[in-house]
Amino acid sequence: MERFWRTLRERCLDFAGGVSSLHDLNVRLYAFLDEHYHRTAHGGLMGKTPEGVYRAAPRHADGFDEKKLRDALTIVVRRRVRGDCTLPMDGDDWETDLGFLAKKLVTVSRCMLDPSEPPWLQHEGVRHVLRPVDAKKNAHRERSAVCLDSPHQARTAFDPTGALLDKTLGRKKDS
Repeated sequence: MERFWRTLRERCLDFAGGVSSLHDLNVRLYAFLDEHYHRTAHGGLMGKTPEGVYRAAPRHADGFDEKKLRDALTIVVRRRVRGDCTLPMDGDDWETDLGFLAKKLVTVSRCMLDPSEPPWLQHEGVRHVLRPVDAKKNAHRERSAVCLDSPHQARTAFDPTGALLDKTLGRKKDS
């Protein structure tokens, strides 16, 4: 790369002179690359030209198919399922019947090849298709105990600075 930039400067940019626009500079650059750089023998290529090496290289079909395209255009994100078994994706709300996933993080995927195809979530290797939220049905749906909002369990009180002070002063914890 360093050699390329040196050659570009010495054989093209030093002679650019009074270039008045970016377009003029680009035209000169492309002319230099096409007419000189790619057609001149390079020591790093054992005296061959870049153009010759490029044309001599075999071209193989990459085996691109529908599945590879679909995989390349599939978005995979992590989302938290809300307490009412819904989750957001691309500005819309979607729901699942898997009540045990309420308040859990899940992996949600959506293929952008066909935007009308609904997103899906993966759970234990099984694909579960999500459906748009029907607000009326969702409001009256019976929920499992997991889906219901319940108060958080009491957390263990922890005072980091107090623990350091106790350690420094040699105080014992009350069991």
